Amino acid sequence: AYKFNAKDWAGNINTSATYNLTVQNRIPFNLNITAPTNGAVLEAGNSTVFNATATDLDNDTLTYYWNFSDNTSLATGQNTTYAFNSTGNFTVVLNVSDSYSSNLTNITLIVNDTLPPTISSLTYDTELHLGQDGSTLSVNSTAHDYSEISNFTLNYNGTSLNGSCTSTNTTWNCNWSISGLTVGSYNFTLNYTDNFSTIHINSSTYYFNVTS
Repeated sequence: AYKFNAKDWAGNINTSATYNLTVQNRIPFNLNITAPTNGAVLEAGNSTVFNATATDLDNDTLTYYWNFSDNTSLATGQNTTYAFNSTGNFTVVLNVSDSYSSNLTNITLIVNDTLPPTISSLTYDTELHLGQDGSTLSVNSTAHDYSEISNFTLNYNGTSLNGSCTSTNTTWNCNWSISGLTVGSYNFTLNYTDNFSTIHINSSTYYFNVTS
């Protein structure tokens, strides 16, 4: 609020009415997510750079908040990097604040899984000694896929062996035993199948020797 006071040479004072002044903040505007583009198709697990711009006529310092709509914590910064660890359609919401007010914009992204499952660990003896190790080969392997794994098998000598498996979301860990081995050279094949709408299979063959 303010008012004017006027005084003449004779000392007479006159005071104006009180006037109210409202200082308004101008909201950030012209928000634009410059990368990636709306409707872009991303690969699950791959890091993607997110860039944005905004305008503030008051020249206030702007803070950028990113919500990726996948139950993760908010990211901050005009530019940030993020990787989706699941498949589906995601609405990415950008909130730009000048500490007094904020504005929103968003884009929709499609996250696919076009890659087969991967092996994160594999343990077995490439050289099995019958006298020392016995005639059974133990195989342990862990496989990972962002759209989860639907099947994980070991094939030996044309037969799919039963294994003992545990799973935690996108990861499976399995154990198999190949028994009754004699001296010779052998191989087994691990097959991993994902759970995406378009199935991807990874088949890898491994070799081992059995000696006396």
